[in-house]
Amino acid sequence: MKKVIFLSMFFGLSGITLTLFARTINESLYRAAGAGDYKWVKRLVEKKHADINWRNSRCKTPLIKTCERGHARVAQYLLLKKNKAGKRYVYYNAADDKGETALHKAARKGKPLVVKMLLQAGADRCRVNKDCLTALDMAEDKHRKKVIALFKKKIKTIDQIEWEREEKKKAQEKAKKEKAKDKQTLRQASLARVGTQQDDREKKKESEKKEKKIKKRFKRLRGKEVKLPQKKKKKIAQ
Repeated sequence: MKKVIFLSMFFGLSGITLTLFARTINESLYRAAGAGDYKWVKRLVEKKHADINWRNSRCKTPLIKTCERGHARVAQYLLLKKNKAGKRYVYYNAADDKGETALHKAARKGKPLVVKMLLQAGADRCRVNKDCLTALDMAEDKHRKKVIALFKKKIKTIDQIEWEREEKKKAQEKAKKEKAKDKQTLRQASLARVGTQQDDREKKKESEKKEKKIKKRFKRLRGKEVKLPQKKKKKIAQ
């Protein structure tokens, strides 16, 4: 790498040398994908920034190569790989010089797991190659029963699954909020009841205290004789 950079700086051919270096990285990614080396593929994509959608002289991409060989783990990584914006950017409907996509290759070779992943990713079932054959036609020609059964089923795409998950999460969040509101209303009602009960108790205590005071006054008045003043007595005698 250092030699390449030095030569590019010396001869002023930075664009050519860098493109050549990038091609070697992409070629190594293509070979690693064909061999099913998951760790090396991940390293080249994440650390070396290799292009997932790179094409060789036959217009084959790393995804087409992995699906042809039936490496499910590498194919899953490439299909689910997202860019900085959080979107999947692999061209799963890319075709080679024969007009065959990754789905064509996997269906012909009889790789049901890879076919299922491609259909979930949203691969085009009706795509035709140069011989006007779909992936299902190629599977039927080779008598791939498991693959044919997958094509007859209605398989949900990743986008549909993610959308359903988001809806479920939203519904769960709404249910949690409603439960929290119900709990708050119940607490407020219970606190209001407790408050009314306390008020009733306090009122009862106050009324009991007043009654006791009144009874004490009556007892004192009964124990003492009431004496009228003298002026009033004279008036009564007259």
